[in-house]
Amino acid sequence: MSKVSMRSKVNANEQKEMQFWTIEEFTRFLESSREHVHYIVFSLAVYTGMRRGEVLGLRWQDIDFEHRELRVIQTANWTRNGLVIQRPKTNDSIRRVKLFQRIIDDLQARYEQVQAYKAEYGDAYEDNDLVCCYPSGGYIKPKRITEGMEVLVRKAGVKKIRFHDLRHTHASFLLRIGINPKVAAERLRMTPAMFNERYSHLLPTMQEEAVDKIEQELNKHAEKSLEPVDK
Repeated sequence: MSKVSMRSKVNANEQKEMQFWTIEEFTRFLESSREHVHYIVFSLAVYTGMRRGEVLGLRWQDIDFEHRELRVIQTANWTRNGLVIQRPKTNDSIRRVKLFQRIIDDLQARYEQVQAYKAEYGDAYEDNDLVCCYPSGGYIKPKRITEGMEVLVRKAGVKKIRFHDLRHTHASFLLRIGINPKVAAERLRMTPAMFNERYSHLLPTMQEEAVDKIEQELNKHAEKSLEPVDK
């Protein structure tokens, strides 16, 4: 019983600290940061819900434009001993993620940008097949992402959140547009129970919106049925 109580307390604290952007906020942020060198990092995080290490480890060979999906099969993390490239911590984290058209457009634009960098740097380009990298091709340090995000948040005039909160933003976005929580959980590679435990506090608002939409449809039907029938 003590373990159950502790888990509930931890989850409550996590929910209290969890922040996310509305659709208006994250679109404003992305538009404002479009010309930034690390724009693709933020776009991927918002539109796929990938973790930072997963985003920084994403390679072009992991993207299937024809089938509009990418595979999460490696992470790039920095430790005291330097850069560590590895498979996700658990097999459950290895997954396929279907892509929105907006992130596909961003990835295609990014591909052209990378090709330009390769031409510019020539033999000096460090080719790791990375989607998110420095202009010279090297792995990006997470610290630079954090610093860049702080600057861009102020520029966009949106509330300050952590990079990890972009994953929460993606989850709340899926719920707001009516995606089944089970499907949303699969997309983020979480169990339905884990997803519901982490994001259940968002569901009451979503249910209110659902009820409002149902009432609107019922009212439309009622008004239509009251219209005079032409003889």
